[in-house]
Amino acid sequence: MSARIISIANRKGGVGKTTLALLLATSLTKEKGLKVCVLDTDSQKSAVNRRLIEESQNDGAAAPYPIEHVFPKYLTMELKHRSEDYDVIIIDVPRLTDSEKDAEIVTAIVHCDDVIIPYTPAEMDVVATNDFLKIVEDVKMKREELGMKFRYFLVTNKWNNTKDCTNTVDYFKSKNAPIFEEHLNDLVVFRPPSTYTSVLESKEGKRRFEPFFKEFCKKLDL
Repeated sequence: MSARIISIANRKGGVGKTTLALLLATSLTKEKGLKVCVLDTDSQKSAVNRRLIEESQNDGAAAPYPIEHVFPKYLTMELKHRSEDYDVIIIDVPRLTDSEKDAEIVTAIVHCDDVIIPYTPAEMDVVATNDFLKIVEDVKMKREELGMKFRYFLVTNKWNNTKDCTNTVDYFKSKNAPIFEEHLNDLVVFRPPSTYTSVLESKEGKRRFEPFFKEFCKKLDL
C-alpha cells in the first residue's frame, strides 16, 4: 500500500510550516503508531537541522522517524522510492516569494493527497496565502481531471482571539476555502518542536494541541 502523502505548504515564509510538519510527524508516530517520513525540501533545511540538534541532545538515541533533505527537482523520484515503505510521508514545502519559481511548489504538491496550509492573520500573510490558493486550486483541478483525489485545508496559526483573527477566518470562509475549526496558538509549548517527543505527552501540550490533532486525523482519515 502506498503512503499517504501530505504537504505542509505556503508560498510565504514564517507561517509555521516546519513547526507544524514536525508536530504532526512526531504525534502521528508516537500517538498513532504510524510509520512516518519527513522530506524537507526547503533550502534552509530547518527540519533537518532541528533533528541534528536533537540527536546531539539524545546521545545518539534512535530517532522515531527519518527526516531527509530533498531538492524539489528530485522529489518525484524520492516519493516513488519511499512510498511503499511508509504510512505517511510529510513534505515540508519550500518558502518562495519569486513567482517564477512556483514550479518548485507545484512539484512539491502535485503528488500529494492532502495539502495543509498554515497562515497567520497578518495582512501580508493573508495576501500571500490568497495567491497560493490559486496554485493549489489549479493542482486540485488537474488531479481531479485525472481521477485522483486531492484535498487542502487552511490552518490559522498564531491565533490570539482578536478581531483580526476572526475576520481573517471569516474572509477565507466567505471564499469557500476549507479551513480547520481548531486553531494553533503562538505558544512556547510548540517551540521548538520536538522530533523525539510528542507535544501531546505534556499536560499543556495535550490541552493546546490535541483538539487540532483530532480534527486533523478526522479530516484526513488517519
